[in-house]
Amino acid sequence: MKNLFIVIVLCATLQTLPAQVFLGMADYRIKYEMSYMEDTAKNVVKTDLIYLDVGKDASKCYSFNRHYRDSLQSSMFDQGKQMGEILSSLAGLRNGVGYIMAKQYRTQTLLVSDMILATRYTYSEQIPQVDWMITQDTCTILSYPCRKATAQFRGRDWVAWFTTEIPIQDGPMQFGGLPGLILHLEDTQKQYIFTCIGMEQLIFQVAMEFQNSLRNGRPYPKISREQFLRQARAAHADPSEQMRTLGITIRQRDGSEMVMPTHPYNPIELR
Repeated sequence: MKNLFIVIVLCATLQTLPAQVFLGMADYRIKYEMSYMEDTAKNVVKTDLIYLDVGKDASKCYSFNRHYRDSLQSSMFDQGKQMGEILSSLAGLRNGVGYIMAKQYRTQTLLVSDMILATRYTYSEQIPQVDWMITQDTCTILSYPCRKATAQFRGRDWVAWFTTEIPIQDGPMQFGGLPGLILHLEDTQKQYIFTCIGMEQLIFQVAMEFQNSLRNGRPYPKISREQFLRQARAAHADPSEQMRTLGITIRQRDGSEMVMPTHPYNPIELR
């Protein structure tokens, strides 16, 4: 059943490939190792490699593993490869988290793209203002002196370590708002941890683009952040019902509907 669902998602993706909106040029790339607890009941922990590309006008945060997988998938589709060959090539690759977040500095806008089952949604909001409290605690990360900051944000208590030695005021995902670059970030329950493992000033600038529509011009469904959280929670609790709302019914060989199992849901934002 898992393989069947992968085929459905892949077919939905390959029918039309995404168009892109230009954000700006990136001068820096920050790399974070992300550790996240997917299932709090069974203590299932996964890891990912997160890139934060930063430029003068914007930043973009995304999973390298997901980006590499999607790029390979798109390239093979453009080459006219058969579905079986594409699936075989993707089988051994890590999937990575699905969300992409872009901060537009001039308008103070946060753009978010994320998946719920086979559908990618987008939403936008003002870059959230995290009420950080900077403490006197210090440490050293990657040879950079860091200060500690704490905050409560959307259902979690967070601890950040940031440095003012790097001319960037940003951080992974939706986080920022400190007078420097966040090099380590974790919630106090250690369900989400971001640790900087490297950074580089790019020799050649890299174009940053945000996907908000398909190649045929059809936009991804745009909803509010609150709507996305509600729909994602409902989809994890009852995936079959969510697929039915998309007009997709998975059937067994005898013609009866196949009931998809529930999935754990532990988002970075709890509210």
